[in-house]
Amino acid sequence: MGFLERFERQIRVHAIGEAGQRRLRGSSVLIVGCGALGNNMASLLARAGVGRIAVCDPDVVELSNLPRQTLFFEDDIGKGKAELTVQRLKRIDADIELLAYPQRFDASTAELIARGADVILDATDNIDARYAINEFAVERGLPWVFAGVAATGGLVMPVVCGGPCFECIYPRGCAPELVLNTSEYGVLNTAPAFAATIASTIAMKLLLGDEVVPRLISFDVWDQMFESFDVARDANCRVCGGSDDKGNHEK
Repeated sequence: MGFLERFERQIRVHAIGEAGQRRLRGSSVLIVGCGALGNNMASLLARAGVGRIAVCDPDVVELSNLPRQTLFFEDDIGKGKAELTVQRLKRIDADIELLAYPQRFDASTAELIARGADVILDATDNIDARYAINEFAVERGLPWVFAGVAATGGLVMPVVCGGPCFECIYPRGCAPELVLNTSEYGVLNTAPAFAATIASTIAMKLLLGDEVVPRLISFDVWDQMFESFDVARDANCRVCGGSDDKGNHEK
């Protein structure tokens, strides 16, 4: 299928253009988590033309996932999420390079799973995974996008060179469990779709080399609320404090 024909509408967007579209095709992302956030991120970035997408998730599809996880269906129950996600993305665009890792992202697996990624997207549902992504990415100068949802709201924040990292905002022991705990507070199916749209757009800007301001975005789809806040880097942060060299990732 014709590359220019497929992406003709997106190429018309002034922020993309043909050069930007080709740059997206030569880019690589890692999506950590294949639940509601990850499904939406993967679909959006595949359809946007990102040329290489890796996903990781050790879980299998459950019935309670289906209201939110748009790539899965009833006959997928019991099957691995990572493998299914890759299968569905291949149907969207057969030319994308796709990798599935049916395992957790942690210190022992991160090097393999994140190999070749230009940007990491957080689509996890637990705070430990976010800390693991943050440590790995900041240490290697790799930009990443935090996204979390619960109930009808959520948070999104890019972590980029010279800006605050996740632990600057949420030090260990002070994590915002009230906001991020979907198992206790539930989640409306439109909330992860909204968060994924914001996070995926930020990821595309990062891939295109556009300036991304590290602001914390807060939203509530039920109350029709959307805010963004300036956040400060913590000079005493155990992950990024005292070093401006981290985050100088060259693609």
